Amino acid sequence: MTGFALETRNLVKRYGRRRVLDGFTLAVPRGAVLGLVGANGAGKTTWMMTVAGLLRPASGTIDMLGCGPFDAAVHAGRFALLPQDSELPLEATPMGLFYRFGRLQGLSSETARRSACDVLKAVNLADRAKSSIRSLSHGMRTRVRVAQCFLGNPELVLLDEPLNGLDPLEADRLRRFLRARAGKQTIVISSHNLHDVEQLCTHVAFVENGRVVRMDTLNALTHGRSLESVFLEQAGVGGSAGRLAPPCDSAERLVAKLKERGLTCATAESCTGGGVGSAITAVPGSSAVFLGGVISYANEVKRDVLGVPQDVLDTHGAVSSECAERMAAGVRNLLKADLAVSLTGIAGPDGGSAEKPVGLVWFGLATKDGVHTEKMIFGGDRASVRAQAVTHALGLLHSAAGGSPTPSSKL
Repeated sequence: MTGFALETRNLVKRYGRRRVLDGFTLAVPRGAVLGLVGANGAGKTTWMMTVAGLLRPASGTIDMLGCGPFDAAVHAGRFALLPQDSELPLEATPMGLFYRFGRLQGLSSETARRSACDVLKAVNLADRAKSSIRSLSHGMRTRVRVAQCFLGNPELVLLDEPLNGLDPLEADRLRRFLRARAGKQTIVISSHNLHDVEQLCTHVAFVENGRVVRMDTLNALTHGRSLESVFLEQAGVGGSAGRLAPPCDSAERLVAKLKERGLTCATAESCTGGGVGSAITAVPGSSAVFLGGVISYANEVKRDVLGVPQDVLDTHGAVSSECAERMAAGVRNLLKADLAVSLTGIAGPDGGSAEKPVGLVWFGLATKDGVHTEKMIFGGDRASVRAQAVTHALGLLHSAAGGSPTPSSKL
């Protein structure tokens, strides 16, 4: 089983000559609540409809829950979608509607009825279970639409603008409902309300012109700043559009935390070519905490300097959990550091495959307690993938040093 509930690679969708999806690549970690953030027309809704099988892509691949693209026979009851501005039959009742939906998913009569009661109670509509949809307020109908996506506890849920048009009280109720699902299901939320994204999401993906240009955990993206300021910076407000901000803030926070805790760190880098070490050493006083790094671009350096066994490289390849683990452990032992981070991946534009796509980066984090690895798939061009990998590595070190915990996509 992969560590991702949903992966799309190089999705292309055209309307005439216009590419609405232009190589949309995104991997959603299992159990994450991921926010899709982008301007109108960026491709967020089209991506969701394509994933759900309602639109057919021109090219690219979709893997949902490790079972390939959406197939009603395979994914029944395991996947749910809330389209933007979806409508409900006005003469139906929430209970009657939910019961029918549950039965269509394959739930037994008793289970469908129980699940309907549970989700109506969860969104504070148990007292309106037998009221007609017509008699419900706009906010109540919105809660009904969202609640239906959680019938039978599907593993993967896509919500397109789920809180749109709600008053503050009802929005808060729905936020609390969605927060309670975190970790139990994988949820993707498209929203223009960045406050909602900050309140709900563990991960965020920025979408521009049909592509994911940046994706990481919320903490790694923001580091204490507002998501709105990061998004505007990414969009080029007051700067060059589409360029990622350098990881200066992340490195400064890391150096300060390491000094505070009396810790040292080291790096082992492949695809980033020394970018993590460069970011750290750009901070004045970093020599007190940064011992050094190894740029192990060639497999021979991974083997001869960092001690990665040749059979690991032959069996699993350089871009693998096993290699990242040995790289991190190797540089920590070599330089006698308290903490060490490793990166090995495929920044592109070439070199990817179906199994290991462009944008895939494995991270290793070595501490006195051992080594753990993480897998991320970043969108964007080569420079974007490398910049995101650097920022994520800095965030891993910061978290290990005792900084703000980063929601993990640890496998």
